Amino acid sequence: MTRTGYRFGGWYKEAVFTNLWNFAADTVSGNIILYAQWEPGIVVSGETLAAQLQWLYTNAESNSRYLLEVTAVYEELAPQTISYPGRSNITVQLKGTGNEKIIGLLGTGSLLSIGNGVTLILDDNLTLVGKNNNTASLVTVASGGNLIMNKGAKITGNRNASTQFSGGGVYVAGTFTMNGGEITGNYSNIHGGGVYVAGTFTMNGGEISGNTASNSYGGGVYVYSGTFTKSGGTITGNGTVNGNSARSGGNAVYVDSSPVKRRESTAGPEVNMDSRISGAAGGWED
Repeated sequence: MTRTGYRFGGWYKEAVFTNLWNFAADTVSGNIILYAQWEPGIVVSGETLAAQLQWLYTNAESNSRYLLEVTAVYEELAPQTISYPGRSNITVQLKGTGNEKIIGLLGTGSLLSIGNGVTLILDDNLTLVGKNNNTASLVTVASGGNLIMNKGAKITGNRNASTQFSGGGVYVAGTFTMNGGEITGNYSNIHGGGVYVAGTFTMNGGEISGNTASNSYGGGVYVYSGTFTKSGGTITGNGTVNGNSARSGGNAVYVDSSPVKRRESTAGPEVNMDSRISGAAGGWED
């Protein structure tokens, strides 16, 4: 079964593609409807993710979407800049096949840097792992770049020891939309153990937990400028298992505004937040 320009993603029980039908375990007791998921884009071939990314750098075209399937259980990758000079409106989707696939950082710097005119989608079964003594956030979103993180993706294990550059997990100067997944176990020597925001960060789901801003503010999220909004997901705070922590305050979230906005306790799925609104209405505790 094929569809031109698309990849078959499996049979699902719902039209919103939440639960995949398991042909080995699920049973039929009456008439049912299964929904075929078709994922748009050109499937990029290559034995390694490094080879796929190299092919894209040479061959990617404007106004196109590409799917890169990670097949190796573990692959180390040198820092990559996802940018295509002279081309724009390019979407790159990274997805692990089958069970969890891990991409580890080889060397130092940002494992993935997303350039202007590029949207990078981190999808199911994909874990990005940083270094213990790194010099940058694990993922950097440049101005004009766009990062989308979905369920099943994880950004973890990055210790940004730099005294100049903030952000342990993600540094956002462009746009970051978190629909699901986890940002956990990251560290920044300065601000933003999990996410440093100097652009636009929209959190619709997922979890930010167990991150540390060692010498400053914003254990989970630090907002320097731009906009942060939250309508779902969880950002853990102090006094909880796997809570985010910040030495100077804002264990969950810190907004560098006037007046300053902080959240020290956990902000669960029911807590909406907006960096543009002060007080309890914006989800803040002072």
